[in-house]
Amino acid sequence: MNYKGRILTLFYWIKSKKSAILFIVIIFLLMSLSFALGYITARDLTKVPIIIQKNSK
Repeated sequence: MNYKGRILTLFYWIKSKKSAILFIVIIFLLMSLSFALGYITARDLTKVPIIIQKNSK
């Protein structure tokens, strides 16, 4: 099979599986968004707390 034939075969395969590919892309984007939001939240919650000590003078 030549170069153009492979591209056409790939194009028709993608066209026939468009809904499945779109579903996978949406799931991937949602998972990435969920991970990013969890990472940002965890980074904000793990800051070192301020400790106030009593001076003994």
